[in-house]
Amino acid sequence: MGWLQVQRVGHVESARGWTLTTGQNPATTGRWQRGDPQPTSQNGVSLQPGTCDGGSVNCLITGLTATSTAGGNDVDGGLTSIQSPPIVLPAGGTITLRFRFFFAHLNNATSADLFRVRVLGSNGVAQTVAARGGTASNVAGAWTTRTANISAWAGQTIQLRVEALDANPGSLIEAGVDNVTIIRQ
Repeated sequence: MGWLQVQRVGHVESARGWTLTTGQNPATTGRWQRGDPQPTSQNGVSLQPGTCDGGSVNCLITGLTATSTAGGNDVDGGLTSIQSPPIVLPAGGTITLRFRFFFAHLNNATSADLFRVRVLGSNGVAQTVAARGGTASNVAGAWTTRTANISAWAGQTIQLRVEALDANPGSLIEAGVDNVTIIRQ
């Protein structure tokens, strides 16, 4: 079966209305920003790639700018959350959310540190559709693809919410999102 509809909602070359989620950004540094990231690394581990995905020059990144230390602008002090503008989903068919992301951390991360994507439905409840937790290992920042079936929200107006959480004081985490698409089959 071919693709019947593709809606690009997150290739953020131009501003498309993504904003920090009201009341959901206690992080002291590393809040989500739109732009072209500067690379960061520590002990040979690339934590923040120096480019957006696929040659674009604007993406969503936690703490865009590099500092003199890798942890100078990473997510610290809690949650950072960014939310899409309203998206009208078609009724019927299989609806798939597809996005490119990275979630990088050093071996001081724990499973409480995380990256997640949530759908905020018409009932106002945010439900997680994709998540990755930290581990006690070095994980480099590399763009990868993730998909999620969001057919449960068919016919609704939704918002996507992307979150990164530093739950472990002192852990070093970075995250990025680009090329968000919604596809109806």
